[in-house]
Amino acid sequence: MGARIGMALVCGLALAVNLRADEKSDQKKIQGKWKIESGLKGGKPLPDEIVKTGIIEFDGNKIKSTAKVDGKEQTHEMTFKLDPTKKPKAIDVDMNGKPGLGIYKLDGDTLTICHGEDDDPRPTEFESKEGSKISVVVFKRTK
Repeated sequence: MGARIGMALVCGLALAVNLRADEKSDQKKIQGKWKIESGLKGGKPLPDEIVKTGIIEFDGNKIKSTAKVDGKEQTHEMTFKLDPTKKPKAIDVDMNGKPGLGIYKLDGDTLTICHGEDDDPRPTEFESKEGSKISVVVFKRTK
């Protein structure tokens, strides 16, 4: 009985270390500048101006987003936290004290983020249905 508990403890610790390594790994991989490649909100394409000018930059636990809207450059700064242990992986963004709950997938130099608006529940799939408040944005790392 004691050997089984010991083995379970060792396996649990190894799993916890691997999960923390994945979290740190994604945290490290996401750092840098990313340009919008495409996006949908409420099932409709994001405006061309936002797609052409939209950039996000991850620096530590901070995000800075910049894009032109109606010809004027807008910048927003937020903090974020990743949870790669969730299925799908989760990203929480603090938007002026309000939680923004989303999901993400990171595949090399492609980052996809899906989220709703302030205080919306976390999406469960990478889909933006018509009439919803859900956005799905695909980013490419800038070189």
